[in-house]
Amino acid sequence: MAERSAKALAAVEQVLKKTPKADPAALRAAAEEADASIKKLNPRSFNASYLLPTRRRFGLLKKSTKRKGRKKARATQGRPKAPRRTSAPRRSLHGRALARRLVQDRDRLVQDTLVKGTDQNAAYELGAGIDEHLDRLQEALGAS
Repeated sequence: MAERSAKALAAVEQVLKKTPKADPAALRAAAEEADASIKKLNPRSFNASYLLPTRRRFGLLKKSTKRKGRKKARATQGRPKAPRRTSAPRRSLHGRALARRLVQDRDRLVQDTLVKGTDQNAAYELGAGIDEHLDRLQEALGAS
């Protein structure tokens, strides 16, 4: 925090003791008379360095009416509660993940066989076995 002038702070305190609802312009004028370096401060800095701490010390600040934090849930009377979710969405996500894994496994097998290039008949059989693969895929998705 920037250094505060003790003279200016004392001048602000004196004015606030006399008139607690003093105008910030009057407080700034009193502080400028006490210390000329206050003229260099912008109004926001003056307020933060001199006015707010002094008013806090004297208890002159109003409490904030703004609600802080999360609102508490009110108890609902007479309204029916929403039904709880079943585990069906979880099962469908599980089924999709299983189906995705099956497709990736099959693609990996076909790619490995084709990259090796040694057994084209095996690659053909993997491609021809698509019906079995689709049956397993349908079972996985049917569980969802």
